[in-house]
Amino acid sequence: MPKELGSMYNLQYLSIQNFEEKSGRINGKLPKWEDLVYLREIYLDYNGLTGTIPEKFLRHSNVTNKDCYWGFDQNSLEGTLPSDLKRFEKLKIDLRGNQISEVSKDLCKMKKWMNGNVEQLDCPKLRGTQRDWCDLLGRLCIDR
Repeated sequence: MPKELGSMYNLQYLSIQNFEEKSGRINGKLPKWEDLVYLREIYLDYNGLTGTIPEKFLRHSNVTNKDCYWGFDQNSLEGTLPSDLKRFEKLKIDLRGNQISEVSKDLCKMKKWMNGNVEQLDCPKLRGTQRDWCDLLGRLCIDR
């Protein structure tokens, strides 16, 4: 991921999607992007992102009460979806095609996430696995 992105303080929209199977992929860990205070829309689908979604991702964000959309479809993200993301009141996040293994119970209570549909998921019990929860989140966010 280009380090220069972290200094684009006024960035509101980022799209680096790769729909070509073998070329042009961005590889590596997802940066924290702590100083991108206005970033609301992220489209990083079909890349080679690895590791976890960082704790304190977009820590200094000024848009936590606004509609935000993050597309991480078809990467190799893994681990726990950080409970710190509950700061984003109206988040739509696409995690299909990743290996997220755990979702915080705090996130399951987010009434305005995914257009209000997270509350309907009964997420800790959804077919018994957290991955199913993430797959369903991906399907719901398509209807944004």
